[in-house]
Parts: sequence; C-alpha cells; structure tokens
Amino acid sequence: MRYFLFIFGLTVVVVMLLLGPRGRTFTKPPLYIFPDMERQLKLRPQKDNTFFTFDFGVDRPFHFGERMQLIPRIEVFNAFNWTNYGCLDTFIAPGGNTNFGNPGCVIRLGRREQVGVRVNF
Repeated sequence: MRYFLFIFGLTVVVVMLLLGPRGRTFTKPPLYIFPDMERQLKLRPQKDNTFFTFDFGVDRPFHFGERMQLIPRIEVFNAFNWTNYGCLDTFIAPGGNTNFGNPGCVIRLGRREQVGVRVNF
C-alpha cells in the first residue's frame, strides 16, 4: 500500500507539471466570507437600547430517600421594578419629525413573581 500511494502521488505531480495550469484568470473579484466579521455589515443602532430588567430565580432540592427529590423554585422578573420606554417614533415626515426615535409610551411590565415545585422520582 505504501508503494501504491508513492507511485500515485508521483504520477499526479508529473501529470500536473506536464499539463501546467489550465483555464483563464477571473475578471470579477472573489466572493468573500469573513469569519472574523471585520468587513461584514453590522447593525449599528441609532440610539442605545434602554430596555433593562433584572430577573433571578432560586431553587433548593430536598431529598427524600434515595431516589425521590422535591425542588421548590422561586423566580422574580423585573426585580427592581424599572420603567422601560417603547413605541419609538419612526415616522419620517416631509418637513422633518422632531420626535423621531423618541419613545411614545411606557412599557411597564412591573415586578412579577413565580413559584413552582418539581418532583423527581
């Protein structure tokens, strides 16, 4: 097998050297795919995103016997009860819109709590 691969590789190299490069060069620039995102189009928002909420959850497993488990869980959403603004004005009027990009309403989710229990057996 070793000799076969050696002879096959040598044959491929000899054929490539004898035939030389074939075809023409491209006239169009190549299609680029940028994995590093240096020259890709990026979303650049006009204003910072002011929507903010702080959520957290706590659970504690209790073991009953060798295989039974009871897990109570408490979750709190928007724990600090922050007010978030929404309904951004995106209408572009012919004479100009002085409220463009400004919020027009309040998204008030409020503080919410959730309690649950999970049983594994």
